[in-house]
Amino acid sequence: MDKKQRAALIAAIEKHLGKHGPKDWAKVRDRFPGVPESTFWRIAKQVKEAPASPEALTNARKRISARNRGDKAVPPVVSPALPAVPNPAIVAKEGDEAFRGFDYLKEVGTLYEDAKLLREFSMTTDGKIRIPAYFEKSIARRENILDAAVSLMERFHSIETSEKVISIIIEEISAADKDTQIRIMKRLYAVQKNIGVYVPSLSEF
Repeated sequence: MDKKQRAALIAAIEKHLGKHGPKDWAKVRDRFPGVPESTFWRIAKQVKEAPASPEALTNARKRISARNRGDKAVPPVVSPALPAVPNPAIVAKEGDEAFRGFDYLKEVGTLYEDAKLLREFSMTTDGKIRIPAYFEKSIARRENILDAAVSLMERFHSIETSEKVISIIIEEISAADKDTQIRIMKRLYAVQKNIGVYVPSLSEF
């Protein structure tokens, strides 16, 4: 493969990542039938792992700008913990998947409040469990929401923003049962190693 063809392949892979993310590779692979399979995947891996090029970042910013013109406002309950837009470096590598993840994080507050309403519905006014099945569902739903938020947080946010998101998660799980607290805190401790933010110990709340 000559330099011109390699450059064209790299550009195509970058463009594909910026729109579709790391999936549906046939869209790119079919355009370069002469490139050996092993060479294609080696270059794709290199492009995915390398910092986004200036052109890829510019295209990502254009997508973000165009999308935000018609975007809804961030719900007030979570707006203090979220940046105004996704990180262009993430969009350049994950395309539509980055937007989907960011949209989910914008809705975390609303989704969590909905799950809490399910809990309230399952209980009597004096705090006793009225419908055990719904009570269990409310717990599972809140756990799933928090788990997903922790998983996405590392990819989408700066250290400052991550600290804010962590504070919200900790505030919510402080009212959860001990097993749930331990499980989610273990996940936060794992995230902490990668993004360098402080996560309090269970004994601190």
